[in-house]
Amino acid sequence: MIGFAICEDNERERSEVRTALDKYLCEHTDIQAEISEFSSSVDLENALEAGNIPDILLLDIFMPSMSGISLARKIRSRQISSKIIFLTSSRDYAVEAFTLEASHYLVKPFSKKDFSIALERALESFKTTPKKITINGGSGITSFVNIDDIIYIESQGYKRYVYTKNETLTETKQTLTQFLELFEELSPGQFIIPYRGYIINLNKVRTITSKFIEMQNGAHILIKTGDFAKIKKIYFDYSFVRGGLKNEQIMDCRAACKQRNLHLPRRLPVYSFRSQARQSVFRSRKRSVLDFVYALVYFCDHPQKQQFLLVYHKF
Repeated sequence: MIGFAICEDNERERSEVRTALDKYLCEHTDIQAEISEFSSSVDLENALEAGNIPDILLLDIFMPSMSGISLARKIRSRQISSKIIFLTSSRDYAVEAFTLEASHYLVKPFSKKDFSIALERALESFKTTPKKITINGGSGITSFVNIDDIIYIESQGYKRYVYTKNETLTETKQTLTQFLELFEELSPGQFIIPYRGYIINLNKVRTITSKFIEMQNGAHILIKTGDFAKIKKIYFDYSFVRGGLKNEQIMDCRAACKQRNLHLPRRLPVYSFRSQARQSVFRSRKRSVLDFVYALVYFCDHPQKQQFLLVYHKF
């Protein structure tokens, strides 16, 4: 059973969203759903505090008392992982919306196709089976870990330390080479060895410098000076090629943006996202980059969109 919550202060628009959701569910009979409706963000917040947490939120941005963005910020601060689809008549909040790990950003009035795409993205995580590995901690202690939760693995002596967001596990049997072979079978390219004694999850990289890789938990993994360009290329190849952002999709973005009077830079400033030397260039082209990021998120189904937006937001 998947729980949906519609939060929209305008009764007519709330009814339209409910109708669109009902039609989608009628066409996808394999989805068992429970739907709740809220006329204000305060009512939804009270329901969340009472423990009624839906799996997917369809959340209007412009509401009295508390905006949808403010409520989403509270939701994330409480470690609630519900999927959020923002509903709004303006594109101005696209960047901020996706820094809150939104699944989609729907601009009203939306078409049936746009609504379906938004729901499919939000529902994707409910369709996939987590890829788990076994951690042998010794003394008969065995743990099962989702590989997407692993930030990095460190080898010290005869032990391997597996770092996740919430805990550190000790592995006493498998070597780093065996770990990497297992990761390659489950998710090719997602894990690499950037330096002797370490395996990192490329999806958990915060930034790459010429001296180290900073992970999302703040850990710094050293790299050899001569390996900086190679590791940066591996990271972006994984992010874009694995994400499916092809040249024809970039051209589609340009054409779509032209129709919407959005400006894209002549050359995509992808590598300036991580380059300290080009931050001044990045800032000077901020408007163009914002339009590119919006196009990337809106027109391309890219798994790294939140990370790009988070990095952009810091500038």
